[in-house]
Amino acid sequence: MLSAIVVQIKNKGQADTNAELGTQPIGVPRNAPQPLPYIAMLLEFGNNSCHRSTNSQIKITVPTYPGPFSTVENEYILAVQSLQQYETIVHAQETVKQRRDPAKVILRKTVQDKWLAMNEYNRFTISIRGASSDVYGILKEAKLNEQFATLLSLTMPPPTAQDIAIQHMMPLERLGKTSGHTAWMKDYSSLRDEEMDWTE
Repeated sequence: MLSAIVVQIKNKGQADTNAELGTQPIGVPRNAPQPLPYIAMLLEFGNNSCHRSTNSQIKITVPTYPGPFSTVENEYILAVQSLQQYETIVHAQETVKQRRDPAKVILRKTVQDKWLAMNEYNRFTISIRGASSDVYGILKEAKLNEQFATLLSLTMPPPTAQDIAIQHMMPLERLGKTSGHTAWMKDYSSLRDEEMDWTE
């Protein structure tokens, strides 16, 4: 009865409010007349806060049906075509482009909204914050509380406030705030200094 279960695990100290939307059905066929439902799970081990909508560490949502999936898919395709046509017209006119073209911003937002509507079609979500037996009752039943806590402590700890601040100073940070492409750079200078000391 399901096509797939998509799982994302985070160990951040703060809640990532965009992570749930970012858990997308990559690789799951969604172009059938009536696609099978899928489950998107978001497990945030490092954060114990409650979801605003449920006032609980657990949030479950069920899909709403705005109509046939083909309608939602066609609306997304039309939005993409409208954006492409607009970009072609603006480029052909060779006008002085504004730094932030309001019409283009609206068209891009429409494309994004239609893409999310396609992802949310027949989508069940389970978002859990925390890593204790309060939210994962199976840990208490299986008597694995200590072992699970040890496992999490052995993994890479979440970045400190200083690490985050340093990463924002790196040139490749423009690739995205959640990008891992700059994490190595904070250690690069110290490694290079050690190499220079060794050669000297």
